[in-house]
Amino acid sequence: MTTDGDKVPERAIGALGDILRIASESPDAREAGATAGKSLKIISDTIHTVLLPLAVVNYGVQKFQTYVSQRFAPELQSALAGTPAENITEPSPMIAGPTLSALVYAHEENDIRELFIQLLASSMDRDRKRAAHPAFVEIIKGLDPGEVAILRSVLRIGELPVVELYTGPPSGSYRLLERDVTPLLNDQKTAPEEEPLMGAYLHNWERLGLIEIDYVRSFSDKSQYDYVESRPEYQRALARLPAELREMEEKRGDGSSVLFDQDAFLNSKPYIEKGVINVTPWGKQFASAVGVTSETED
Repeated sequence: MTTDGDKVPERAIGALGDILRIASESPDAREAGATAGKSLKIISDTIHTVLLPLAVVNYGVQKFQTYVSQRFAPELQSALAGTPAENITEPSPMIAGPTLSALVYAHEENDIRELFIQLLASSMDRDRKRAAHPAFVEIIKGLDPGEVAILRSVLRIGELPVVELYTGPPSGSYRLLERDVTPLLNDQKTAPEEEPLMGAYLHNWERLGLIEIDYVRSFSDKSQYDYVESRPEYQRALARLPAELREMEEKRGDGSSVLFDQDAFLNSKPYIEKGVINVTPWGKQFASAVGVTSETED
């Protein structure tokens, strides 16, 4: 007796075959040339090997089917531009499987999709595949589309200043006012811009091992921190400071606040704790694997 469960592999094979046929028969795929043609065949073979259990689910995602038929081949071709045909090799299933699976859900997010496509292309290039680590799939999955553009800039720079702003004298004690203030600029690179989620982004990248945030070290060139007083975070901290200092003195409850002249409170400035953000060797390898930089770690 044949059960529905017995028919699943047959249905999966049929659905997968349709997806691959749609991709390979698209005009973009037919005109892609030798390099893209070989890469598409390798990807197709890999899908047969590593994505068979996902085929039925994937086939039911209409938008993903449209993406495969219209955009997947030319995007992969673009990512492999300049790669000699003889350099193209089969990717590791540990990268190809999770990457293609993730694209089912991420193909509509341009920045995230580009990272996945670049990672897949790196894993297919003999000269770059050492940089393509399976863990990078999970790193990309751990990113929000809104943080990718900023992350690209940080990975390219490699090292940049960061500060925290505290209360300080005349109270003699410290309270955090602003955390992780960086020299972020607007898209035109003409004025400071504040990203409300910048702190969360930085600590997410640190969690993923891409960067280190270090307040023990600082740049010896102190002009690296000249940006601080022009930042909106600094101006906000400056405005809050008198009230914060007065509250701290009142909480001491020992009458010592009378020792401080009111002008001292009003004229005080936030204390600047200087630090450095470093891209880790792991972060540099990731940047190379997803096409942000051409640098690889030995």
